[in-house]
Amino acid sequence: MSLRHIPLLGCSVVLLSLSGVAEADDAFQQALSIQPFSHADSVQEQLLPESEYQVIIGSIRRINNQLRAGREVRASGELLRATWQMRDGYSPDEAFKDALQQLTEQPNTLLYTCEGRECGSSSLWANQVFNNAKLYGPDEDQRYLALRLDSEPQRFISLYSITRGNKRSYLHLDQFTPKPAVTEALYPTPTTLLKVLKREGELLLLSVDMTHAEAEPTVEWVRLLVRMLRSDSLLRVSIDGAGAPALVEALKIGGITNMLDRLSNPAKIRCHRLSEELKEIMHPLYLTHLDNIMSGEFSRTMMKDWANNDAQLLGWREATSQTEFETTTNGDMDISEQEYFDHGILMVAMVKAGVELAFDTMVGAGILDESAYYESL
Repeated sequence: MSLRHIPLLGCSVVLLSLSGVAEADDAFQQALSIQPFSHADSVQEQLLPESEYQVIIGSIRRINNQLRAGREVRASGELLRATWQMRDGYSPDEAFKDALQQLTEQPNTLLYTCEGRECGSSSLWANQVFNNAKLYGPDEDQRYLALRLDSEPQRFISLYSITRGNKRSYLHLDQFTPKPAVTEALYPTPTTLLKVLKREGELLLLSVDMTHAEAEPTVEWVRLLVRMLRSDSLLRVSIDGAGAPALVEALKIGGITNMLDRLSNPAKIRCHRLSEELKEIMHPLYLTHLDNIMSGEFSRTMMKDWANNDAQLLGWREATSQTEFETTTNGDMDISEQEYFDHGILMVAMVKAGVELAFDTMVGAGILDESAYYESL
């Protein structure tokens, strides 16, 4: 009798064990803020009820054998980790977009996004950020996104995708629930804003209230938008909404004023004097250049060089690449943004002089103030 009962007992234990695993899987899936991509298989599920975690908000690199990020948020709380492998015929981009769509349907604040080499080393992401060697692959085949889900409870999402050298593709998600919630004001990077604007065709600025223009969120958003517009001189945007005229005016003022606000008072005086000297030196050059544009000479020579396979342009680039500035070895030191302003007064003066001189020269030639403003930036 006992020989018959032992297999039955063993079978019941196996069934109970499998049932417990299934229930645990269901609980894990329900806790996730997204549904897994339908054409991927789970390769890792991990729940850490108490975890010290850092949300990476910027590219990463190794300095003195330590991981350094552009920005980060450190807190304690619950961490859920999930990794999925794409089935043959499906790319990680499809899974990434599917996850992103689900996330952005919820109240959220996008903090950072990057692709390829701009994210930093894939080895660092795999081994030091996510602790999963399967996520290591060519730097150019990675993608990362960090956002905050603003519903209750507050959650931070880190989404990462990679295609390895063996052509296997993975999507990884870290879902972090800080306890207590993070109260620090967090904003996206200007580069992230620009990517969203170009991808979606619009930016919804729900936190900008120009009726309270001195409020900290609005001041910070204006600063970010100014930096975004500076990063792409060819970008053309329209601004709509109840506070649009006030926002446009704030952006005009912020273009130069916000930059100068980063300088100390003595540095501002020195910067102003330098910019005035630079404008006097460069004024004839700006007049000549504008005359060439207005007369059509600039377009004529550009088209001529284009027909000649850009020989003149490429020659200039080659000559420039051999200058001492371009051939200087890049440093690996960690320089804060404020440090650039503290030691870059001449650079700020050159920007100030260039923008103001371009604006004045164009207005003097009969170009509308509004057009001259955007072209000068």
